[in-house]
Amino acid sequence: MIFTQTHCIRNYPLLRVDREQKDRTFRPEECFRIIYTGGVTRNRGLLQIVQSLGCIGDARLRLILLGKLEDMEMWKEIRVLPGYSKLDYYGVVPFEEVYGYMEIADVGMVCNQPVYG
Repeated sequence: MIFTQTHCIRNYPLLRVDREQKDRTFRPEECFRIIYTGGVTRNRGLLQIVQSLGCIGDARLRLILLGKLEDMEMWKEIRVLPGYSKLDYYGVVPFEEVYGYMEIADVGMVCNQPVYG
């Protein structure tokens, strides 16, 4: 059987980015930035990531969050966590601008949760 309506959708960043690499040496006076890009959902572990931020006392730690908020109940839970004060939520960002956020980040993070069904 041949499927003529099959489309391949790749969900990963482009491998070739024409940008100058910058020095990634961490300087203690700077913020340490973690970035998450993608759907803001419970199964992506955002609740756990923000909880973990609350366990780290260093105020220079920031979580850059880019993506569509898809779970308002989870967002209500996140907003009352101590780690919420370290979160910078930018919402949906045009694809061309995402690399700019990635450039200032020190590490990317995702904490996928088990999904059953």
